[in-house]
Amino acid sequence: MRRALQFESNEPVPLYYSGGVFKAGTLMLDPLRHHLERQLGTTYQLKSPVLPLSIGTAIYAASISGQPISGRAMQRLVAAHGANREYRE
Repeated sequence: MRRALQFESNEPVPLYYSGGVFKAGTLMLDPLRHHLERQLGTTYQLKSPVLPLSIGTAIYAASISGQPISGRAMQRLVAAHGANREYRE
């Protein structure tokens, strides 16, 4: 996966989770984080989603339809819905 996404071998890969099960907070996230660290080391970083699931779904749909959302539009979405998160292309 690392090579397919063009991450360098020493560059941490962000893993964003989604879904209602994660509303359980640390009850789900701590075991998942521990498992990832045990299996993958520190080369992957578990992160909270930048945008709500519904917006992420729309972004993905646009992408697979061949009409990806522009970087500028993504920045506006994050500014409007992503609280204090930063979007990087």
